[in-house]
Amino acid sequence: MANRRVYRASNDRCDASFSDSGAQFLEWTPAGTEPVLWLSERSLPWASTPARGGVPICAPWFGVATASLAAPGSEAQNHGFLRNATWELVERTDDSAILSFTYAPTTKTEMAKFPHRFTAQLHATFGEYLHLALTMTNADEEAFYVDEALHPYFNVSDVREISVVGLDGAEQLCTVTNEHSVQKGDVTFTQGRVDSIFDYTGTVSILDPGFGRRIVIEKENSASTIVWNPAEAKAADMHHEDWKHFVCVEVGNVRQNAVFLQPGQSHTISLTITVEKLN
Repeated sequence: MANRRVYRASNDRCDASFSDSGAQFLEWTPAGTEPVLWLSERSLPWASTPARGGVPICAPWFGVATASLAAPGSEAQNHGFLRNATWELVERTDDSAILSFTYAPTTKTEMAKFPHRFTAQLHATFGEYLHLALTMTNADEEAFYVDEALHPYFNVSDVREISVVGLDGAEQLCTVTNEHSVQKGDVTFTQGRVDSIFDYTGTVSILDPGFGRRIVIEKENSASTIVWNPAEAKAADMHHEDWKHFVCVEVGNVRQNAVFLQPGQSHTISLTITVEKLN
C-alpha cells in the first residue's frame, strides 16, 4: 500500500485521478462543477493506509465479516481486502477516458483471507459522467458467496442540508440500532449518524441546494443501496469537520443479497454517476 501509484487524467469533459491501490477512483470533476467525489486531505500518495474517500471497492465481503454470507472468518477486517490490494492497470485511454484494472489473489497471505480463488476486474469510463463496472469471477472448483459494493464518497456542501431521494418505501436495516423498518420520505442527516442498508434496485439522487446540483446515481445488477455518514461522534479518524462535507451512497449486493457464484461464473455490478443543475 505504501507509495501507491496515483494517475491523473484530464480531457475537455473532466479532471480525474485514480490509483492502482484498490483500483480506487480518487477524483472526478466534470467541467464547470465542484468536485463530485470527496477525498480526505490525509489521503496522501505515500500514506500506508487506504485512501479515505473517492470510490473504494468493498469485496469479497462487506461490512463486519461475521455478518457476511461470504464467511471469511471472524478475524477478517471490515469490507474485504480488495480495497487494500494492488491491482494491475491493463488499459488506459485518456482521450476516450477508459480504464481497466484486474486483480487475482496469488499469495498464501491473500488466500488465507478468503478460501476461494477468484478474479476481479474494474472497468471505468469517465467524462461528463462516471461509469464503474466491477466483475467478480469464480476461478475455483466450488461455488461460493461474495459481497460486492462500490462505495463512493460524494462531495456535498453540508450534509445536514442535503437529502437522498428515491428510497421512500424501501425496506432497510439500520446497522446503528440493528432494527428493520421501511423508509418514509427522503433520507436526511439532521439526527446524527446514518448507516443503513436498503433493499432497493432503482435510481437515487442527492439533492444539494448549497452546491445547486443534483447527483444522480444509477446502477445495474445491484439489490442493495447503502447510505452512510458517521456524524461527528464517529468521525474520530478524520479532520474535525470532514463529516459535514460528504455522504456515501453505495451500490452493492450485501448481506442477504450476496451473490452466489458457481465455478466459472461471473457477475458484474455497475454504477453510473451524473450531475444536474438544480432549477
